[in-house]
Amino acid sequence: MERTKDIGPAYLAGLTADGGVPLFTRVVGHDVPPLGFASIGSLYGISVFLEGQGAKIRVSSTTSSTVVWKTFYDRIILILVCDCHVGHENLAEDFLDLLFFSLQLIMGESELKVASSKLMIAFREQENFQALDVLLGSLRYGTYIGPRLGLVQMALKSEKLELQRGLHEFCNALNAHCAALFIHGYFAAGTSSWDSLSHVDRILLCAAVQSQSGSGPHELPVYPPHDSPDVPFRLLVFDILPGVQAMALCGAEPTKEYIVENILAPVWSQVQGSLKSSCEIGPLELPRTVHALEQVQCIVLFCRGLGVCSTLSVQNNQSNETSQSHRAQILCSWYSSLDLDKDSKQHFQPKESYIVKDDYCAYMMRIDHELKLDLVALLDSNVPRYAMRGIIKVTEQSLRRHNFI
Repeated sequence: MERTKDIGPAYLAGLTADGGVPLFTRVVGHDVPPLGFASIGSLYGISVFLEGQGAKIRVSSTTSSTVVWKTFYDRIILILVCDCHVGHENLAEDFLDLLFFSLQLIMGESELKVASSKLMIAFREQENFQALDVLLGSLRYGTYIGPRLGLVQMALKSEKLELQRGLHEFCNALNAHCAALFIHGYFAAGTSSWDSLSHVDRILLCAAVQSQSGSGPHELPVYPPHDSPDVPFRLLVFDILPGVQAMALCGAEPTKEYIVENILAPVWSQVQGSLKSSCEIGPLELPRTVHALEQVQCIVLFCRGLGVCSTLSVQNNQSNETSQSHRAQILCSWYSSLDLDKDSKQHFQPKESYIVKDDYCAYMMRIDHELKLDLVALLDSNVPRYAMRGIIKVTEQSLRRHNFI
């Protein structure tokens, strides 16, 4: 199997659309400086030159990188420069949209439509980049697979029903618009009103929660781009246990102090046992009680009906040749190329599919048609084709037996 390669840095530059004046630059990578003004000016110049010729550039790829340009509200141009592992052009463009929406989540739609001179002042505030930096960082480290399929990365837990009950009580006590629970930074459970949010708003709120690290409760005004682009909610984030956070979108009441003193302990003490057991293993690890055949190297569950996915680390596989995140990238890249359910006019939808390479093979099986739940597994390269389906069925049965599906 291809060994894990070092993923290059990811750069983002924001400029005014009416003149290309730099507004901000962001970069993720080890000791990497941001893009210089000369590089930003050159990339902007390419876009301006082509527009003058009656053409428009969206995405350009070389053997080592991908560059994406896009203008928003005729005010701001974003330029994303990243490693070529981003792959599909649609994925790169969707990710740039998501980065812009992350700015809108913190600043609000009206703030991004002001004159260029006011934009330059607004982007001086580092707090405006909290969710954006989380998303850009996840692109750099290969952990983010949501933009193309619109899915939130989920910590799959067998105690999910208990967690759901506690979360609904928490949401009702706060009279909140919606609420969600996070374990080790990954989404674990959400209320029905959370599920009704657009997939973009859910992904952005997850990034905002991940940006609120450190001890103590956090409060942040947010403007979910699809649900409330101009009127802010209060995003409240509380540490329930080490590694466990609860978030809620609320109006003006109740206050953060009142919640801490009167609501947190009575609500969450009822499901504290389930919370503790959920934290005993990593967020994306199968417990040792769940049997997975040794030929299975990685499992990813895609549930399009609920808008979530979960990458599961297989503990009985001792191979150190590739990292778990790289294995997940292989599966996600192949799965996204299948374009399942993308076109409602398409009469034929594959229930199963597989791919065989010199260094690995992978198999996909739809195990719940109503929820559009797909189980995808990376298998050893020496697994014969006739045995793949049986391995996937055994894996599915084991996950169901332990209430992970």
